[in-house]
Amino acid sequence: MKPIYDLVTGRLLLDPDRPAPPPFQSVPRHEIDRALSRYILSVSGWRTVFAPDEESDEPRISSADAVLLACAGRVIGELLRGSAVRFPAKVVLATDSRPTGPAIADILLRALLSLEIEVRVLGIAATPEVMAYTKIVPELDGFIYVSASHNPVGHNGLKIGLSDGAVLNKLRAEELITRFTKAVSDDGTVRTAVDAARAVPPTFLADHHVSSTQWRQQCARIYSQFVTEVITGTSGSPDTGDRMEQLRRSITRAKAGIVCDFNGSARAGSIDRFFLREMGFEFDSMNDQPGAIAHAIIPEGESLTPCRELLTAARARSAGFVAGYTPDNDGDRGNFVLATGNGSTVTELPAQQGFALAVVAELAWHRYLNPRGTSQPVTVVVNDATSLRVDAIAERFDAHVHRAEVGEANVLELSSRLHAEGCVVPILGEGSNGGTIIPPSTVRDPLTAIGSLAKLLYAESDDGTNSPMAIWYRACGVSMPTGHRPTIGELLATLPVYQTTATTDTDAVMKITTTNHAHLKAAYEELFPAAWAERKAELSYRFGITSWTEFNYEGAEEIEGVGASKRSGSERGGFRILLHNDAGFPIAFIWMRGSATEPVFRVLADVRSDDPEDARFLLRWHRSIIEEADRLATKRGGHTGA
Repeated sequence: MKPIYDLVTGRLLLDPDRPAPPPFQSVPRHEIDRALSRYILSVSGWRTVFAPDEESDEPRISSADAVLLACAGRVIGELLRGSAVRFPAKVVLATDSRPTGPAIADILLRALLSLEIEVRVLGIAATPEVMAYTKIVPELDGFIYVSASHNPVGHNGLKIGLSDGAVLNKLRAEELITRFTKAVSDDGTVRTAVDAARAVPPTFLADHHVSSTQWRQQCARIYSQFVTEVITGTSGSPDTGDRMEQLRRSITRAKAGIVCDFNGSARAGSIDRFFLREMGFEFDSMNDQPGAIAHAIIPEGESLTPCRELLTAARARSAGFVAGYTPDNDGDRGNFVLATGNGSTVTELPAQQGFALAVVAELAWHRYLNPRGTSQPVTVVVNDATSLRVDAIAERFDAHVHRAEVGEANVLELSSRLHAEGCVVPILGEGSNGGTIIPPSTVRDPLTAIGSLAKLLYAESDDGTNSPMAIWYRACGVSMPTGHRPTIGELLATLPVYQTTATTDTDAVMKITTTNHAHLKAAYEELFPAAWAERKAELSYRFGITSWTEFNYEGAEEIEGVGASKRSGSERGGFRILLHNDAGFPIAFIWMRGSATEPVFRVLADVRSDDPEDARFLLRWHRSIIEEADRLATKRGGHTGA
């Protein structure tokens, strides 16, 4: 049979007559072990550098990685098959636009088919599409998505989920990792996985690629309807079309426009350009062929320059262009640039500020749809590194804020718990990276984030007497500008003023010596009382801070208190010191969380202030305690591992 190629990227998808992976006996065990040692296996997903180096666009993968993927595909397939409610299990398989995606997907497809699982091959598709498709279509039992998200082009990896369309929760993810590491340590198990994958008939493989177009079109159609329902807040309601039409008319009247630098990502082949035009936006884009990656994948810093330039050029043609976004490679993250005034000023929106703006939009939209309120408590779910700015916003809507450990799966799990307890969760996410999830979506999505901004800027009642924007201004106790619709700059000026360490700040990461997080945190707790006593007068004078509370975060759990009894396992969760004034009101916090894969700690300070130096002051103090704690922990043997 002839090889099958992707018609858009030109990449080889499948050579049916060439069995894969290579025979187990042809790959030395030490090469398999060396490849495995580079794998990062975490709750957030699995990844490694499959190309020769992390910046390489080489599409081939090594024989050792192919063997490991056959084993991974079998272990994941057994999980998906075991959780299915019918036979055969039906699973979605898709990739982002990295060059190694087809080779990885080829091995996974063979492994799944060897288990008699029906596979819907989508090819290149954005993460939110795949997860919405899995969630909405009742016969689907889960998904495997091939991606390394925002990491460099030579990286790749796996995201795994069940029929709810969400990534595996912490418990299931850890169980799967344990099963995989046990499987790959046994030669017999690995040989079985490899032999089974190699035995899949060529015609069977080819048929699955031929049917890909059908499933891809169905996925896009379902995703479009799903995004519409998420934006309008009308899941399962007959009001979806009316609310979207009302919003479309307002956007059209404003002659609003959006731009996108797709950077060759999976979103380049998604519904964005068609959906946004249907919403009423003018739309312009660049780097819009999937796989044609033009610059660094992570949408921060210099990677946002092309988008800023595109928005600036668009505004020269029409002042209605207000925002632009650049997605990461799998398309679940879209960092924004905004026109903040009436002129040509275009600026990058910091992650914490962007998430706060989305919280304003969704809480105002919830009140707009429920003017008499609801009997259920309204809750915002965030990660432990999210600015207190969100708490101040929520307070203006009589809403509560709950925190989980960093990680999308943790935030989703906590949100699910609260929903089951009767809470309304209009929005959840991770302020530290700007990730915004709007239920019933189970993943951050640039399109729904644009929808949030659009509702806040343009939505209004038919008679013009009410709008989410007016609701927010009333909640702030200030008057809206007269004679014009508030600009994004004016809107940003209404947000509570906080200073927060950005994840891109060079001081936001600390290299440490100890790899034992339990020892380091214990040493920090030992040192903190003396550090507090030394700084207490200065903290009181400068910030009004007079007391503190410690919180530890593990998965969806927030545990208040000091000591090892407030942590468990390897104690690798988040650690936060909340700083209060005399009235017990939180003024600031300092936070840290160690990487599970390298000897670094991510650190952050957040403070209610209009002076950036205040956050830097708290961060320097925090870092000095960590440095001393690292020395103390290392001296006590903390370098020996968890």
